[in-house]
Amino acid sequence: MTAYDPATDSARSYEAAIAAKRARGDTTWKKPLPEYSPAMLRLHLIARAKLARDLRRQTEKQYVREAARLSGVKVHVVRLALEGRLRKAEPRVRLWAALGHFPGLIGIVLTDDGGQHHG
Repeated sequence: MTAYDPATDSARSYEAAIAAKRARGDTTWKKPLPEYSPAMLRLHLIARAKLARDLRRQTEKQYVREAARLSGVKVHVVRLALEGRLRKAEPRVRLWAALGHFPGLIGIVLTDDGGQHHG
């Protein structure tokens, strides 16, 4: 039995959706772009905090400090991100990088108003 791989599952689901569109004659579709909004960052951080609690017995305070250390931002910035209120681009990019996501590699530029531009 092989381990579940969410990336493979996602790719297969996308390919199945494209095959269904082709079968019905639809010739236009866009590849979905990831969303790097403050709300999505909040969800990712909450999920990682829960994993840290369950797997490593870390408290939320310990996780916040670790996330701040790994991303090179201050603790209050991580707390803002956990509340979904972090708008500044630079700390968001740093936190996403600490989570293993790099928006710039796929042509997405984060903006200081909490949005993003697709390059």
